[in-house]
Amino acid sequence: MPKPWQTLQSADYRIEDLSRPDAVFLIPRHKLNWPYMGHVTVRDDLYAFLLHYFGSFTATITPFFGFYKKNSRVMINDECYQYEVFFVGKDRIGLLVSKLAVIATRINEECIYFKAGKDAC
Repeated sequence: MPKPWQTLQSADYRIEDLSRPDAVFLIPRHKLNWPYMGHVTVRDDLYAFLLHYFGSFTATITPFFGFYKKNSRVMINDECYQYEVFFVGKDRIGLLVSKLAVIATRINEECIYFKAGKDAC
């Protein structure tokens, strides 16, 4: 079955299939400017990582309100950037999750919302 983009090819333009947005995650906006490894910010490091390993991504600022209660029972919400990373297959999900775990530790986040395909964690 051909992909929908294949039927739209023309000599007037070129369409490059990026697959589906296989991974979506949120990071609090104000924490993206925190220093990371001394000389760069969390944002700089994340963008370099995403471009190097995935070749493309999108980032959207959103007044995303998530409600999270754990031991403290304090409701937490924040303005976040929502990232979408495009790639084929599932083999690079672990690489991305590992990087997000390092970032979460660095910015003192207990968790980062992450969705891959139809599954979220």
